[in-house]
Amino acid sequence: MYSARAIPITEQEHFYLLPAIGRSAFYHSGENYSLIVEDGDDLEDKLLRLKGLWGVLDEGLDRNLVHNCFRACSLEKFRDAMKTIGQ
Repeated sequence: MYSARAIPITEQEHFYLLPAIGRSAFYHSGENYSLIVEDGDDLEDKLLRLKGLWGVLDEGLDRNLVHNCFRACSLEKFRDAMKTIGQ
């Protein structure tokens, strides 16, 4: 079963991740950007890289946070968590 998902991301997130993971991990149409992830582990890897955008450089992520983002196809909970930690 193929479980890849397209998770909407901001333009800023897109350009932050682009040098690290390459173009094949993204979908872009007009002003809409999406991150293509195969599974929860793939999403976790990409979110670990994305943490640097908020200046959060400590190790690890809560697996429940990653799971919730993957199931919802949304990074809103991740962004909220990063804003809270980054303050």
